[in-house]
Amino acid sequence: MNLDLHPGQVPAPAWRQRGFSKFEFALVVALFAVFVGMAADRLHGYQENADLVAAKQLIVSLQAALTLRAAQLTITQRRADVAALADENPIGWLHQRPPNYLGEYYSPDNQHLPPGNWYFDRRNKTLVYVSMERKSFSSSKMIFLKFKVKSSRSPDISAMTAASASIDNLVLIQVFDEPVVTKK
Repeated sequence: MNLDLHPGQVPAPAWRQRGFSKFEFALVVALFAVFVGMAADRLHGYQENADLVAAKQLIVSLQAALTLRAAQLTITQRRADVAALADENPIGWLHQRPPNYLGEYYSPDNQHLPPGNWYFDRRNKTLVYVSMERKSFSSSKMIFLKFKVKSSRSPDISAMTAASASIDNLVLIQVFDEPVVTKK
């Protein structure tokens, strides 16, 4: 009989006095690992969504900056310079560059660029966002979202005359390397 018992206290069964067995400990560790993995997967999904929302927000800001820049050129009687906006780096229109902007490149090696960053391709005159699509913990695919200033009225903005240039015909649109094929 245990002498450390207080009056009215019932002694614990023998199986509770020895602690966890190795099997019980392994089971708890395995369950903990599964829960941590699920939480990490969900957290990564939230991070991907936050990155895409930030990218969309930057595009909206750039579209507003494009409109303001075109309006400024029109008001100051520099309508001929509106067409030249298609050749400019859109990041230059912002008051402050985003912290994830890498700079301008002529022929970037896309495989060595870190995901979650922007750069301007001088050769194609496109603003590119390097995103990461994760299929599993071990495999992922880089996705490049490309944006370019174009005219909403004519296919080639450089062919526009100064007299036909107006504020509302410039847009920052997403461009694709390959034509999108849809199956019917």
